[in-house]
Amino acid sequence: MRPVRLNKGQPQVYGTQVDYNWEVCQAFPKTLEDSINVNQRRKKIGLPPLKEYLNQMSEMHFEINKAIFLEKGINGPKLYKTE
Repeated sequence: MRPVRLNKGQPQVYGTQVDYNWEVCQAFPKTLEDSINVNQRRKKIGLPPLKEYLNQMSEMHFEINKAIFLEKGINGPKLYKTE
């Protein structure tokens, strides 16, 4: 397994490290290398497409912070459209 490139100040390769837009409860990848080909790289190592992963992370983030989001009037995460 490669060390986390972000910790070395380099962009990540697979998009597994995310941050969140708290205004809409949506995950997004931290700095990503060659975003056009990220799904090809993910597929090679058995990971789902990036948008599917980000949706999973957004849903988990919503559940963990549900009370905060409901108080702000956010009833669920904003999900990416997938094929």
